[in-house]
Amino acid sequence: MKTRYQVYIVLLAIAVPGAIYWRSQSSCARESQAPVSNVRSVAPEQEKINRQATEQFLGDQALEGYAAKSSNGMADLRLLHGFVGNALLLSKQADARHYATNEDLALLLLGKKGSREQLISASHRALNPSGQLVDRWDSPVIVHVPRAGVVELRSAGPDKTPYTEDDIEWPKRAK
Repeated sequence: MKTRYQVYIVLLAIAVPGAIYWRSQSSCARESQAPVSNVRSVAPEQEKINRQATEQFLGDQALEGYAAKSSNGMADLRLLHGFVGNALLLSKQADARHYATNEDLALLLLGKKGSREQLISASHRALNPSGQLVDRWDSPVIVHVPRAGVVELRSAGPDKTPYTEDDIEWPKRAK
């Protein structure tokens, strides 16, 4: 089972940078194409806003099943943890201690910290309007970095009260 997860991690570590590179190359190609006409019906600023509103980022696709009805809180946290781990691998400051808070991780995913590559849209279900990572019950995810290179996530669970019996942790700690 451990080998299977290692294979998944290696595949994601290869696929994520490749997708980012492909995306940057395809956006450069789109920008270099000549316009069909010189008449624009939309101002350049508005065009940029419209493009950003409809643009999907890598994280939007990777976290597509996050908080879905067909899923559960543990699956959500596992999915988010895996994506955050891969985002940290891509970051120029891969040391998890630089991202020890919920807000730090959210800034990393939004492209405002670290590699500056936006990985998730600001309107994604995993983020609240305050820019925090949230669980399926809209409670902020609790981030714990016990040592370098290790990130633990905790959901307050359905009762929305942290550190109670219904909390969900990933990865699970040995008791």
